[in-house]
Amino acid sequence: MREVPPKTPHLDEDHALALPLFTVGTIRQMAAQLRGQRERYGFSYLTVLEPNMKAFAPVLQERAGS
Repeated sequence: MREVPPKTPHLDEDHALALPLFTVGTIRQMAAQLRGQRERYGFSYLTVLEPNMKAFAPVLQERAGS
């Protein structure tokens, strides 16, 4: 994983990772993040850019199985 330059220097790592902008972790962890975002924010749609669709498919399969 490459380091992302800080765009919001007032956020520490924990706060940045809590934002519902990205998923990070194992397949199960990312599926759990998506479940949590749906429960907390009511998200029912997700955007995955085309170059990442194949790599992200297992996360969606894990999420659908829960």
